[in-house]
Amino acid sequence: GPQVRLREVAEIGLEKASNLIAREGARRKAVVSCNVAEGQNLGDLVVGIRRVVDPVVAKAGLSVRYGGQFEAQQEASRTIGLMGIAVVGVVFLLLAAALSSAKAAGLVMLNLPLSLIGGIGAVYLAESPSIVGNTMALFGLGGTFTAPVLSIASLVGFITLFGIAVRNGILLINQYQSHAEDGRPLMQAIMHGSEERLVAILMTALCAAIGLIPLALMTGKAGAEILAPLAIVVLGGLVSSTALNLVVVPAAYAWVFGHGDRPHGSALDDDSPALPAPATATETAPEPPKENP
Repeated sequence: GPQVRLREVAEIGLEKASNLIAREGARRKAVVSCNVAEGQNLGDLVVGIRRVVDPVVAKAGLSVRYGGQFEAQQEASRTIGLMGIAVVGVVFLLLAAALSSAKAAGLVMLNLPLSLIGGIGAVYLAESPSIVGNTMALFGLGGTFTAPVLSIASLVGFITLFGIAVRNGILLINQYQSHAEDGRPLMQAIMHGSEERLVAILMTALCAAIGLIPLALMTGKAGAEILAPLAIVVLGGLVSSTALNLVVVPAAYAWVFGHGDRPHGSALDDDSPALPAPATATETAPEPPKENP
């Protein structure tokens, strides 16, 4: 048959390219990898890469997928988020069944946002390159704001923190209900219950905090990439949840159960009428007859 020269059907030349041709899903694949520089985080790096790469890839009619550590991080974040929501729902149902009141269970769960305040604040203080400068930039007073990074270890720390915060709430609410069953007025039940549970709550929180301080101080050191962020979140959340738990929960309990909703049918209102005292029968001896002189 006739011979066809190669230059008639193809362009021949020297070109710098990869010596390995990989395919995935019947499509040619090229892998480009990079490392995160010191002082940077993976999320911001991927955002910056997408801003530059995506328009070029779309113009060339190609597609790009970001995998590796970033893909694993996104999948882990979704899993932790879904499992966290499911756990919160299950815990609420268990508390409602144990306390025989959905409102009392809701008051126990009130500790979750209280612990979030300290946990997020601790992450902000630990991750900010300059606390004063970053805070000023946050409020638009100059400088560049650096957003704190919530790692997978930090998310696990929040889940651990929720368990400790819920336990403190159970101690208070259970003691209030115990006094309510004894027939004490509302404010008296709250005051006595808070005083009796104060030492237990402070001791458990203090012991956990003392154990976490060495881990939190290891931030930035080798081998502490997982334990240090977890300890920082739990430590900050313990401070806020313990302090606010002793103020917000008693006030919320008085507001919720001080409007006619009395758990277990107890007389909790200070203005409720007192029970009448039981009648007692007394016998008097007859006077002796008087003798006439």
